[in-house]
Amino acid sequence: MPPIVSHQHREERKNLILKAAKEVFISKGFNATTIQDIINHSGVSRGGVYTYFKNTEEVFIGFKEKG
Repeated sequence: MPPIVSHQHREERKNLILKAAKEVFISKGFNATTIQDIINHSGVSRGGVYTYFKNTEEVFIGFKEKG
């Protein structure tokens, strides 16, 4: 059985990724930002980032929705 992750933990991870993405988008611009940049800046594994987002466009949309 896979480990059970709380909703709060999932939200915290997602917010960590979005915060890191915001910093990368500001410094590099959207078009120059890659998922690898977000992975490197957030410290979250590749699989961890892809658990929440398929690509940089989805990250950007998530960032815009969060405000």
